[in-house]
Amino acid sequence: MVTTFSLSACNKPNQQLQVQAETTHSSSASLTTANSVDIKDDLKTLDLVANKYSQAMLNAQDALNTALQNKELNTFSALLEQLKTRTTEFNAALDATNFKSREVDALSEKFKQVHLLGLEIAQENSKNPPQLERINALKTQIGALQQSVLNDMRSLQYTAYTLPNPAVEHTSQQIKPDTEINVTDHTPVIAASDLSQDNAADIKHDLVVLSAVSQTAKHNAQDSFMDMQHALDSGNRNALMTAVKQITTRLHDLNQKYNAVTLKSAEVTEARERLKEENNLQIEMSNIILSASPDRQKFAELNNKWKNSQKMVELEMEALRIKANTAS
Repeated sequence: MVTTFSLSACNKPNQQLQVQAETTHSSSASLTTANSVDIKDDLKTLDLVANKYSQAMLNAQDALNTALQNKELNTFSALLEQLKTRTTEFNAALDATNFKSREVDALSEKFKQVHLLGLEIAQENSKNPPQLERINALKTQIGALQQSVLNDMRSLQYTAYTLPNPAVEHTSQQIKPDTEINVTDHTPVIAASDLSQDNAADIKHDLVVLSAVSQTAKHNAQDSFMDMQHALDSGNRNALMTAVKQITTRLHDLNQKYNAVTLKSAEVTEARERLKEENNLQIEMSNIILSASPDRQKFAELNNKWKNSQKMVELEMEALRIKANTAS
């Protein structure tokens, strides 16, 4: 698939930004369908592209929103041009990526549509006066598309990380997606009616809050992982046991910090539970290491499940960051 974009802005910030997309499709015969291996590879590739380009686009969006809120009219044109540049770079990188699966190829198209709609909303916001009816219509459109991206992401994650490899379907056992783990930290129940749905501002708020409370705890946990690696390298069992206990304690602490945060959005509340489940898998692996007779097979199964869970969480958080990008 080859897509070309033409984005041009007039010199005055309140003039219409022209956003055009012309897509031509090459033969799709080479794309696979419902192939869990290709979908998994493509999701990893999509994640790499997003990690490289999304933060610059988000920063440009935040800078423009700040200027709009502060009515810094003299900076609108330059900031809008910067956002246009970052959006074009991100979408061009997606165009240049050769996906293997039809499903992720289609998902990347939705990513690009979200980016272009976000750019159009920014242009409408910079008009004097803003056309609120048009802005609300665009926000409704982008909200529906972002929800579609989230739904697709979750479905593809399930396909990629829980369904058997079609090439080796009967050669290895798979861990069932509904396998229960011993969840040691529970979040107080919040009525679903108290949480917003499809609210970009609330999602953005929640992501900032989660990042703020977890930053120190994550750093401490990472230090413990490094201590554990040093102990393994040196063969010092006492140091290993100490490091593993520290990891367990710090992961419990991180889960408690997650529990203490009051979130506004249903989407980030669900993502928080996934983050805690990921931590609980590491705690369970640590308990196996500390046991008198470590179960190596169980540890290997949990480690595989943890790696898959970690990738799923990363992809879902990236989708939420994209959704939060449209918050005004």
